[in-house]
Amino acid sequence: MSPMMMLRIVCGLILYGSFCDSNVQPCVARKTIPYPDDLVTFREDGMNYYNAMLIMEELGLLIVGARDALFALDINNISAKMHHVSWPRTGGKACTSDQLNCHNYIRSLHQTSNTAVQMCGTNAMWPRCDSLVS
Repeated sequence: MSPMMMLRIVCGLILYGSFCDSNVQPCVARKTIPYPDDLVTFREDGMNYYNAMLIMEELGLLIVGARDALFALDINNISAKMHHVSWPRTGGKACTSDQLNCHNYIRSLHQTSNTAVQMCGTNAMWPRCDSLVS
């Protein structure tokens, strides 16, 4: 057996042992949101492609990016829409409304301060980012 193969085996065993310590607590999510037996969901008529989500604990909000829109939902009851912002595509090439790639699919949400979110979308194949301040 080559020395390199032996080193890989030893490193693998050490790594495996570090994750299998019986004194280590299992991973627990940073934030858990309990829900009743009847699953609470959010759905907006005519909206789909819910792609990005961001929890803003300080404000008690779940920000959801969808196709051409962002939603602010109550973190304790996600079926309660607190606010809605329309963000359709702008500029770029002309296209017909029935083409899937002619929309602004929100792909990323990043909290930049306690009240501001940086958001980026596909903008019909001409990516665009913007800030949202509450």
